[in-house]
Amino acid sequence: MIDAATQTDSDTSDAAVQWPADVHRVVTMDHVYTHTQELHGQEEEDTRSLYLFPSDDEFSEDSQPQHNYPDPEYHDDVKELQNEGSQLTLELTCANGCSYRWQSQPTLSGTKGEGNLLLAASVFFSGIHFAKFKRFCNNMNLQTICEDTYTRLRKTFVFPVVEKTWAKEQSAVLTDMKSREEEVVLCGDGRCDSPGHSAKYCTYTFLDVQSQKVVDFKVVSCTQVSSSNTMEIRGFKEALTTIEGNGVKVSTISTDRHPQIVKEMRVSNPEKCHEFDPWHVAKGVSKKLAAAAKRRECEGLGEWIPSIINHFWWSAQTCGGDAEVLKEKWVSVIHHVTNRHDWPGNRHYHCCAHEPLDETSQRSKLWLQPGSEGHQALVKTVKDKRLVKDLGHLTKCIHTSLEVYHSMYLKYLPKRTHFGYDVMIHASMLAALDHNNNANRGQAVYQDGESVGEPKFKISWSKVHKRFRARPVAVQKDYGYMKAMVADVLSSVSDSNQGVDMRETQTHIMAPQDRLPRSQIIVQTQQFSRFK
Repeated sequence: MIDAATQTDSDTSDAAVQWPADVHRVVTMDHVYTHTQELHGQEEEDTRSLYLFPSDDEFSEDSQPQHNYPDPEYHDDVKELQNEGSQLTLELTCANGCSYRWQSQPTLSGTKGEGNLLLAASVFFSGIHFAKFKRFCNNMNLQTICEDTYTRLRKTFVFPVVEKTWAKEQSAVLTDMKSREEEVVLCGDGRCDSPGHSAKYCTYTFLDVQSQKVVDFKVVSCTQVSSSNTMEIRGFKEALTTIEGNGVKVSTISTDRHPQIVKEMRVSNPEKCHEFDPWHVAKGVSKKLAAAAKRRECEGLGEWIPSIINHFWWSAQTCGGDAEVLKEKWVSVIHHVTNRHDWPGNRHYHCCAHEPLDETSQRSKLWLQPGSEGHQALVKTVKDKRLVKDLGHLTKCIHTSLEVYHSMYLKYLPKRTHFGYDVMIHASMLAALDHNNNANRGQAVYQDGESVGEPKFKISWSKVHKRFRARPVAVQKDYGYMKAMVADVLSSVSDSNQGVDMRETQTHIMAPQDRLPRSQIIVQTQQFSRFK
């Protein structure tokens, strides 16, 4: 990939030296590689330094200078210049006295080598922690950029492209929501960066139920609120304000049973329908029953938990929007588990909806005895006052599906790993872009073989259901948008994009007061150290 701009010839030209036709040697990139090895004083079996070559097209024969040498054993004089990250720069001098400079990558302003910028963008876009990537490169002796260079390139060139791409995607989602005639239904949930009550960040996300795409998210730092317990409600308020500020009329919101959000919806948004996510409620019921089933006197209750949770989902899905019907169907499970399938006293639901059971057939689990410890624990859980009260918020059975999104979110922002505020924001944008560009994927089918055209399933053992289950396999994700982002990063260099300095905007987020001089902080730390 040597062009006219990087090649410098001496006064002696090739035409001035005439060698016999039968005595010649062609200088190719193989010689450059060989002499690079000799330059470091390494034997063939030793570990060599590897460099990144962005494209094989850069090494066409036309770009390599060729000279005739009188001595077949002659070697070029190769001098390795100061290299920058993954870029290799060599200065070569041939027998004719021609000297030229060869670089493994095109040089870009502010990045030294194009490969350095490609590395920074690709590592961040792929959700790879740079420390792991650096260790990978060190293990195979692959020359790469340092962490400071990665941070600078990411902030200067990568972050602005992520912001631009997410703004375009969010605008398209909001435009689609505003153009609908039917009511807009949102589901929201918060995700903290660490378990317990010591979280530093909380990311609250709103997802459009119809399109299953992320509409907006807010990253809240613990220093922005009075305590970590109030981060979720702040993220909820800010995200909802942004969505409605863009002209979207929200009619229904589905969340978990967070007390502060329940109060906010009741006081500030009484015109909106507030639904609870059945998944969160079912998870809470399952935990209570599992805890009770561990007691010896409640033996037999554990086998019924999967069926009880299935009954809860069925009750929410078939209640027809009537809270009283939902309550009667849900409470009926305390009769079914005792082999009682009809009961008086209800207004709507008087008997089980299943077909009559064959009493002679062998059952996989035993009936519970009425009044037993296990049955009483079930009755206590099913008739819990808060649970029965919350059934009125489950009549539409709006499942948020945000736990699936949060699982994918860990790819870009794993828990128990500290990230700065700017990384939290831009990595959250990447997670939202990943989700939106691959939402509503269909099921994959076999392309060849005996099963061609048939849908794909993955057979796995379920510890919950105690049996093998067939899970549909979705089609592979499309990351074409990510290649476009990489191209935008490269083009931003030619546009002299210097990025956005976020240091000033983070001051009030990372710390509630201005930072003191470095020397003063060190003195104070040593002065109040408990180890002195």
